[in-house]
Amino acid sequence: MTIELLLVSLLSSVFLYLTARADEKECVVFFGKPYTEYMKRSKMFLPYLF
Repeated sequence: MTIELLLVSLLSSVFLYLTARADEKECVVFFGKPYTEYMKRSKMFLPYLF
């Protein structure tokens, strides 16, 4: 692993997380309370864990 690859991996992970958070906000606005209830029952990235 090179430092460049590590940096690209970290930046990609950060941007994917930020994109997921923005998508969740849009879904809450569009779907409302049913989506917030869904968020309580599910995980953001790894379903069926914890």
